[in-house]
Amino acid sequence: MAAVRQGNDIVAKDQATANNSRTILNRDARLIEAGVISREEYDNANAKLQADEATVRADRSSVANLLAAQKAQEAAVQNARVQLSYTTIRAPLAGKTGNLAVTAGNLVRANDTTPMVRLRPRPHICDFLCPEQT
Repeated sequence: MAAVRQGNDIVAKDQATANNSRTILNRDARLIEAGVISREEYDNANAKLQADEATVRADRSSVANLLAAQKAQEAAVQNARVQLSYTTIRAPLAGKTGNLAVTAGNLVRANDTTPMVRLRPRPHICDFLCPEQT
């Protein structure tokens, strides 16, 4: 995030430099018509403007790359959260467990048919009220 802000600041600085070079080139265009400056000075100003504009384009590309890298890092964090959620085993029923079929150190594979634990659901106790027979 800080790198993106720094990149945007560099783009603004280089954009200001390019705007200054454009102003100088426009002024030199009028001066060369009046014969006050040499053609070489005008060509140098033109080359500087083109170089400054190329720098601005490169800076903007760098900022775009930083933004893409930031989004990739956010996606990696989200992926890590999803992967971490796979490490929790939630039982679909509440109750007590029986004997464990898998203990620490055993190999567990995806789609394995052997249950890791058997759940013994809580027994339901029901009371029925029945009238006496007469």
